[in-house]
Amino acid sequence: MRYINNRAHFTIAEIQREFKISRATAIRDINEIQAMGFPLTSELGRGGGYNVLQNQYLPAARFTPEELKAIFISFIASKNSQLPYLQNRRSITEKLIGIASQTQQDELIELNNILLFENTNPANPNLLELDDAAPAELNQLISLAVRDKHLRVTYELSFGWPLLLDVFLLHIFNSNAQWLVEVYNFDTDEFHYLPVEMLRNSAISEQVMKLSEEEILNKKRLRAREAVFCCET
Repeated sequence: MRYINNRAHFTIAEIQREFKISRATAIRDINEIQAMGFPLTSELGRGGGYNVLQNQYLPAARFTPEELKAIFISFIASKNSQLPYLQNRRSITEKLIGIASQTQQDELIELNNILLFENTNPANPNLLELDDAAPAELNQLISLAVRDKHLRVTYELSFGWPLLLDVFLLHIFNSNAQWLVEVYNFDTDEFHYLPVEMLRNSAISEQVMKLSEEEILNKKRLRAREAVFCCET
């Protein structure tokens, strides 16, 4: 991807020579890169090849070298974290590097080799200690919550029947490598922290909200004040 992104035009023969691969392998690799969203147009006949649509691939925003380093470092710092919407960490890293100049690319690659963060295995820095995909339900919860926070979720207990909950989602957060969701339960009039990995079949609720968002937040603030106590000796 870095090789072809630095060119407006290239041929299969050039790819074969550069990477010392067969024509069939070169074509397969190019097809995979196109499937990842890299816009290429092909030209048949003598002198043909592939054209790279730079204006469509490169983002409208322009980053300074320091800004690009900051974005890249922030991403590799999460190498052993389970993040939402993360399907292929390697392709995202390659795309971040791909928008840089050749000099910047070399610097970013070197940063990736030098910097180690928490939970990184020093003996094998490229080894992901955790599956880089977050719990399957996390993406669904986030996608729904940005549209409507009044949700219906199925909570699978370790014992007994699953519970169907009518909730208002307040926050989704990560604590000690576990994704949790803070919700207000309309049926029990209680606030709960639920592990995302225990939730299934999330959907926007079809029931009428018994309280407004403002009333729920006021209820939370009131209970937080009631929980505060003083000790005198």
